[in-house]
Amino acid sequence: MDAGVLLPMNTFTAYENLRKFYRSGGEGEDYFRIMRRMMETGYRRDVSYSEYLSSVLQLRETAARERELAWLLSTLQKDAESEQGREVRSVHDRFFREFAVRTLISAWQTGARELVRNRLMSFTTVFPSWPERGLLDLLMTPPAEDAAAHELLVSSVDSDTRDAFLMMTAGSLHERYRDVSSAAELYDRALRSEPAAYPSWYLVAARFHLEVRRDTTAARSVLESCIRNAPRSDEARQAEEQLRLLR
Repeated sequence: MDAGVLLPMNTFTAYENLRKFYRSGGEGEDYFRIMRRMMETGYRRDVSYSEYLSSVLQLRETAARERELAWLLSTLQKDAESEQGREVRSVHDRFFREFAVRTLISAWQTGARELVRNRLMSFTTVFPSWPERGLLDLLMTPPAEDAAAHELLVSSVDSDTRDAFLMMTAGSLHERYRDVSSAAELYDRALRSEPAAYPSWYLVAARFHLEVRRDTTAARSVLESCIRNAPRSDEARQAEEQLRLLR
């Protein structure tokens, strides 16, 4: 539909404008096509990857969602391989490792289990060291011993981790294995890292503080942050309702 459009010098900006146009009009196929072309420019690639994944996860049709996840994982692997051995890298190695795990976890949680198993083998050859994979391993094949799970968790997310989704995932796993202090720290880090992008995380953290830590003050603070940082979201309205019940 955009064939023949005269693009300005800043090609990425032109694609970004087209992306917004197609998204506002609900034109799914055109939207994803433009997103792919944006990513091919190589500019702000990490931002484009995150936007693409977020859009894919909103697809209701299973076949369409898995098709786009497969494309995204294939493209991510090719980009990661092309960065290997470069003296100057456009995106830090950590991004590829973290985003690969983020995408694989998202695919696993939405039911694309076979796709995850196949792609996991491919990515393992790309990353000689891939500690973040431990989060996915815990979801796919939880160890029998809690001590082994804790060891995987500690090595998967550290103080240098940048992806807030991984922090949130690690927080939920620490909560599952009853490491309350680590869960609280990671939930807090995730929300500070992405204060407006994922309002639902505030409700997860508030529930944790109320039901697990029995800390009404902390829960109230999280709910207030939700309203402040994502005031127009459905979660903000839910946060307001919960706050009324806590008063």
